[in-house]
Amino acid sequence: MRTIELIRETTPLDCITDVELATLIGNGSTRHSQVKRMLERGELKRVKRGLYLFGDAYRRSEVSSFYLSNLVYGPSYVSLESALAYYQLIPEAVHNVTAVTPVRTYRLKTPASNFVYRKITCEAFSHDVCIESNGSNDFLIGSPEKSLLDKLYLDCKSDDPYDYTV
Repeated sequence: MRTIELIRETTPLDCITDVELATLIGNGSTRHSQVKRMLERGELKRVKRGLYLFGDAYRRSEVSSFYLSNLVYGPSYVSLESALAYYQLIPEAVHNVTAVTPVRTYRLKTPASNFVYRKITCEAFSHDVCIESNGSNDFLIGSPEKSLLDKLYLDCKSDDPYDYTV
């Protein structure tokens, strides 16, 4: 049986980390060369350093970009334009997954999606965040009200909270 098939049998999710791979196939140069071959053959797809998706032939279901957003950079939750579009509160198409984090602003382009993380204060971070499910993937997302408040907070250009100009 091939290495990817053994890994797939023991991994319930459709993504896997370097730590899990090290547990399953060992650590060191052997693991690096095996992962490199699996990437070349399309059995794994790199989302970012240390985080992989199984290739199309080995994936059990479609992986939500919102779920990946929580894994790629954390702590974070989906908010802003992505959440507002998810709740059907804005008519525009959203091409990036937008999220907020108490850490630092961060952007990442991956084969799965483009992710934008915007910094928000720690005090404003954890209030009114929900767990939603998209098929087999659970992800953190701000409530409709929280996502709108995050948008206003981050895009307000003056000290006056009622002066919303973009």
